Amino acid sequence: QPLPRGELLAARTGEAKGGCACGACTFVAAVFPGDLQHCYCNLCRRLSGAASMTWVPASNDTFRWTRTEGLKLVRTTRHGQRHFCMKCGSCLTIVYDSQPDCTWPVAGALDDDSLKEQSWYRIIHICCSMMQPWFSLPDDGLPRLKYAG
Repeated sequence: QPLPRGELLAARTGEAKGGCACGACTFVAAVFPGDLQHCYCNLCRRLSGAASMTWVPASNDTFRWTRTEGLKLVRTTRHGQRHFCMKCGSCLTIVYDSQPDCTWPVAGALDDDSLKEQSWYRIIHICCSMMQPWFSLPDDGLPRLKYAG
């Protein structure tokens, strides 16, 4: 059961750090402890070169860029924009128009030691209707949404 927003804000992690492949763009944020989305949409797959991208939300109150050399915010869909490093091509975040107070860093951009053990209370697979036919989800018991939600 998702936590109410007030409890989410009180339950943030410590400072998580991350950045692009070349180090020109870096960020810090206190991500919400427990919300993780594995997205299988066409754009996430194509931008990552993988079967999915995993996203973790952070409040804009705590999200800040620490290096911005090459950073560019690009409208990638009708409903959102993504931050990219124009030097190495890394996709770093998604910012949904419907959630202007939240930035979603891609989990793969987080430093390996950035998130200590978490108690993830809401992990979901989204956009499963767009998943590649050669990819099979593990029998992990997680919710599977046809589209984003």
